[in-house]
Amino acid sequence: MTEEPKKLQLFFNRNDMYPWPWTLADEVLTREIADIADGRKLSIALEEYVNGHLFLHCDMQEMNDLTEHVFEKILNDETFFHLVVQNTYSKVDALFAKWEERVTENISVWSSDVILNSLEEYREELKDVRKWGWVPALIDGAAEPLLSNACILALREEFPEKSFQEINQIFSLLSTPRAFGEVQKSEIEKLKLIQKIGDEIIAVWLDASDPDTILDVVSMDLKKSLLSYVKRFGWVTYNYEGPTLSISLFRDSCRGLNVARAQEEISSIVSKHEEVVQKQDHFFAEHILSKKVRYVLELAQTFMTLKEYRKSVYQQSYILADVFLLELSKRFGIPLDELKFLSIAEMRKMNGDIGEYKDVAKKRRYDYSVVLVQNGEARYFDGDEARELANTWKEVAQKFEMREFHGQVAYPGKARGTARIILSVKDLSKMNEGDILISSSTNPDLLPAMKKAAAIVTEFGGITCHAAIVSRELHIPCVVGTKVALKVIKDGDMLEVDAERGIVIILEKADIIEE
Repeated sequence: MTEEPKKLQLFFNRNDMYPWPWTLADEVLTREIADIADGRKLSIALEEYVNGHLFLHCDMQEMNDLTEHVFEKILNDETFFHLVVQNTYSKVDALFAKWEERVTENISVWSSDVILNSLEEYREELKDVRKWGWVPALIDGAAEPLLSNACILALREEFPEKSFQEINQIFSLLSTPRAFGEVQKSEIEKLKLIQKIGDEIIAVWLDASDPDTILDVVSMDLKKSLLSYVKRFGWVTYNYEGPTLSISLFRDSCRGLNVARAQEEISSIVSKHEEVVQKQDHFFAEHILSKKVRYVLELAQTFMTLKEYRKSVYQQSYILADVFLLELSKRFGIPLDELKFLSIAEMRKMNGDIGEYKDVAKKRRYDYSVVLVQNGEARYFDGDEARELANTWKEVAQKFEMREFHGQVAYPGKARGTARIILSVKDLSKMNEGDILISSSTNPDLLPAMKKAAAIVTEFGGITCHAAIVSRELHIPCVVGTKVALKVIKDGDMLEVDAERGIVIILEKADIIEE
């Protein structure tokens, strides 16, 4: 009798995701991660794609075992902690040093086989980066916010007289990095550029039909600065699918700004940062913390910085890969977003029958497809075969009916407002000033919506996630890692977010409000 496949639970879902590059991450979780997790890994990952929306399923018991083991290893082996940090940075440096030079070559004269060989070689080296880069995500938010919980527990033991809210506030303060993050750096540099451009040119530029005209009217030095900024921070708008930052997108991000406003925002960012550092110094001057507490707080600060860094370099690495994929897209006559639904092996076969794979890629992109990943190997399915496979493996989704739920406090505060579900750039227009931003997790491209939010609530993540980092920078109440936010909240619901206690309350449902 054939053994029934074990059922897989929904791990997370997000919009505008394609097998390239996401499948690479799951290949690492089902094979390479075992190299640093003492043999532990996921046995299988099931990726469902519905019109470009990814639903990722895995055995959550395996995921919990993996995350707990890696966290215990970090907690009890300081050498391993430093090895993770060192390898994350060094592997990235080595990858970019090699491939940033390679992609400047004239690949249009390369054969398709040479391009595919290069893409495969790049893919394998990127896996080594992702292997180490998985650690910050695994220990805080992938399954459970283990690091956040450990920090709070240690602080409770250190300060038993403090209330729950006070412990959350102390944790939020002491785990905040003392250096600017990647997104903050991009924002500060943008504001400085606006000051250099000046109000007169900005006013004309914002109304110009061609945004690139600014390059013809500014000085050569300023032109170089603009182009350098767009190249350096191209990843900010990429978010797995693109586009990269352009002069046009940069202009869009400058609307509503002038020289005076830019100076105000810079001053605000710097003063808030200095205030946090001063409060940290004051706290450390008044309290001598135990070695245990100092270590877990060092982990939180380090991994918060590292997590944002890895997110930025992942996007940069995908931008590099797009150089090869765009050339193949032109040769095969398949749009880039559709091409990313084919494996490299299938791309190799297209030299024989492009027509067949054109149809397959389009169907997978705009209809339904599945990628099954086992032991680092991915297999692609579509149509009825994909649906049958998914129904065999995945667990029936649980329905949630609740008006109140909780998560991890990322930044304390309270707010009331209308829920807006923001999953990708396409949703930014829904966001109004004072709304409550609801997302599975956030990325740098959602920053315009985050700035308008009265509060932020996410399904996934711990104190080191992007939403937590940005909420602290902007001083916006934030609750992360709720696990159910998208399952119970609908656009337009009236919410109360108590980020002092980590509680989210649905005050009124949107359908009732409309009636």
